[in-house]
This record gives sequence, structure tokens and C-alpha cells, in this order.
Amino acid sequence: MWERAEAMGTGAEPVDALKQVTSEGAVELIEGIAGNLNSYHIAVNIPNDGYISNLPDGTIVEVPALASADAVRGLGMGALPGPIAELLRREVALVDLVVDAAVSGSREVALQALMLDPMVNDIDMARAILDDYLTVHAPHLPQFHRDAAV
Repeated sequence: MWERAEAMGTGAEPVDALKQVTSEGAVELIEGIAGNLNSYHIAVNIPNDGYISNLPDGTIVEVPALASADAVRGLGMGALPGPIAELLRREVALVDLVVDAAVSGSREVALQALMLDPMVNDIDMARAILDDYLTVHAPHLPQFHRDAAV
């Protein structure tokens, strides 16, 4: 699969096959499960269970899969190239921090998440972004404003 993706990326293979994609695949996936078809799906988002060997288990990954009445099972893809895997692991860490901050209402954890973002390279900028974001979205983020209500 990676060889084909690389060939398309370099122009050695045409990308015409990608132009025919017309569905997100939900209907076909449901048919595979309901009909116990053991149907093949080129891209399914599921928790990693070793499908991509150098990404953490539990991380949502997009991999080919087989769908039947028992389960949707991803197909092993092996390891991603090192730099790509490292970039994705960083993104996983960032998303985990965002979720932790959202659940806990911790400004400190939210600031840590912003500092992991490759577009933010200055802590003062991160603080300003966080302050603006929490002000603008205050009605939707009461967990960050508990102390203000006391």
C-alpha cells in the first residue's frame, strides 16, 4: 500500500482511481456488518490494535478493514516511516492533552497542548491564544471558569 501511495505522490502512478471516490463508506460498512459479508473496506477509522505498529494502541487510525457481523477488523499495515510516525505521535499527545484540559478545565494543561502545536512557538503567544479562546467561548467552556463563579 505504501508503495502505491508513494507512486501516486511522485507521479509514477496516476491518481485517477482516487477521483472515483463518492462515498464515505458508511452504507457499505453497515451492509458488511448486517449481511455478515466479511467485506473489504479501503479506509476505516478504528482504534489501533497493532495495525500500525509504531503508533500507540487505542489511537484512532485509518486502515483497510474487513467488516462482518462479529466485528470490524483492521488489517495490519506494519510501521509508518519514522518521521511520519513521530509527527503522528506528537499529534496524539496534543489531542490527549486537549481532551484532558477540556474534561478537567485545567488552563495549565490547555497551555501545554497549545505549546505542542507546531504553529505556536512562543509561550506568550500560547497564553494570548488561550486567553482569547477561553473568553470568546466562555459560554461553552464553563469548566475553565469555575473559580470566577465562586
